[in-house]
Amino acid sequence: MDFGMELCTLMITVSPRNETEDVISGQENGPGLIDIWSLPSVKDKIDHERLTWATKPRERSFFYSLKVDYGASFETPRFSCASLSYQTFEISCSASTPHCNIDIKGLGSQSSGTFLP
Repeated sequence: MDFGMELCTLMITVSPRNETEDVISGQENGPGLIDIWSLPSVKDKIDHERLTWATKPRERSFFYSLKVDYGASFETPRFSCASLSYQTFEISCSASTPHCNIDIKGLGSQSSGTFLP
């Protein structure tokens, strides 16, 4: 949450390949590519324990494509996010990546991760 500045960004950071068990593949061992979709109709936290493919929010709009690579950080451009608002996003493998496999897991107090089959 951004307090008072009302500008946000999404960032992903992956440790170097020899320091992580994270997996990134799909573009000839170069950076992976994920698509980020905004879910504007979601106004509160989603109950992840009850979330299924059938119950996930359907309304979404394309937000940004973001690279993912070992030993690197990538972030989206800044976007407007009103103070105390709740921003929800869906992340998927990019349609331009035919064999995407990205498995990034956060450890301890480090950033949390995601799995994209």
